[in-house]
Amino acid sequence: MERASPDVIIELDSDHFDNFFYDNVPAFCVSLAEEAEGPQEIWCPMPHYVVKGHVPMARGVLSYGIDAHFDLAAAEELRLDHSVMVPLHYLNPGMALPVIPLYVNGFAAPTPTAERCFALGRMVRDFLDQWPGDERVALIASGCFAMDVGGPLRGWTDEEWVEAVSGWILSGQHRELSTHATAERMAAAATPYGT
Repeated sequence: MERASPDVIIELDSDHFDNFFYDNVPAFCVSLAEEAEGPQEIWCPMPHYVVKGHVPMARGVLSYGIDAHFDLAAAEELRLDHSVMVPLHYLNPGMALPVIPLYVNGFAAPTPTAERCFALGRMVRDFLDQWPGDERVALIASGCFAMDVGGPLRGWTDEEWVEAVSGWILSGQHRELSTHATAERMAAAATPYGT
């Protein structure tokens, strides 16, 4: 990050029911918050931070995304949880850089398909290519390999799935990853031996 010297961070993540719940979960949501605080969890042993937003760029992502046929939601108030804050703790010391959280529903069915998430990434890239500002932008993605929200299997990992996903990412096989990363496969990765 120091070598890249970004001016803004866009962080893609899933909300852990700190902002949304089963009764109202957007597939994709852009933060328009001037600032947000976190982490919210009292069990997370790290400093509490106030994170600045970059509202003009966030509004640009929202407008561009809607024009590109993404039904993006927008949130002007957010609570940031561990999955957003842990990467920022290490990559944005002192929270000096503004951050635009971009949430992807990875928890509550129906979740967007992997292909749609891939298209979201392409849309963000296209947005940045046409953005008139001269800010350098770092993209960070935070997440996990399986879905077991609050379930009994927290901490269990399907090593075969982790190796497959990691291999596709490292080799740039994004289409292969999006083909295999179905909601059913990720749910199975949270169940020992597919049981």
